[in-house]
Amino acid sequence: MKSYVSTSARIAALMPVALMLGLFPISQTKADLAIQFSIDEGASFDTEIRLLEDDTATIGVYLTDSEINGPVTANGLQSFEFLLEADTMFSSITDAALEFPFENDPNGSSSFTSDSIDWDAEAFSFTPTGSQILLGNFEIVANAEGPTVFTASDTDTENNNWFLGSGGNSAPIDDALFGTDGTNTFSLTVVAVPEPSSMLVGFGLVALAASRRRRR
Repeated sequence: MKSYVSTSARIAALMPVALMLGLFPISQTKADLAIQFSIDEGASFDTEIRLLEDDTATIGVYLTDSEINGPVTANGLQSFEFLLEADTMFSSITDAALEFPFENDPNGSSSFTSDSIDWDAEAFSFTPTGSQILLGNFEIVANAEGPTVFTASDTDTENNNWFLGSGGNSAPIDDALFGTDGTNTFSLTVVAVPEPSSMLVGFGLVALAASRRRRR
């Protein structure tokens, strides 16, 4: 007599092997709200960009909502506090400005230095909505060869500082963005690379040194 094994039983038996081989995707938790960076006006988002030494780039800072009809998409962003800090000075900030309709909160302060941005902003004219909202732009210059990581983090883990528009009852979104413990961060790595001409000079010196060693 032949014995039969159900299809579901076979799948269950093969599942551990399939997962090891990557045949079945493993679902991962992904935050719906995020701070993202773009050098092409929001057409795409980057976690790393490369610049030649002394070159500059303008980077847009966006709040994105990947959920269909999510809270920011539907209700917009009324106010926020944004902190960005650099870990090195291979690249530095030369300018930073909020995007209309966001303006400096009269009860707060907004500023930037060569290695940080601190925005305290509110939308006064209207509340922008959408799946990606431009908060502002900053300009950087590549000073010397090496990587610089710019990290956006929660400015105040004790209080709420990011609020939806009135359509969302001005509800806070800090926990959804930074996590309930305020430890979620969002980063952009800027890698400054040498000019091609200086790289050729470097290669030439190495080749010359190697040639001299061979002659000896």
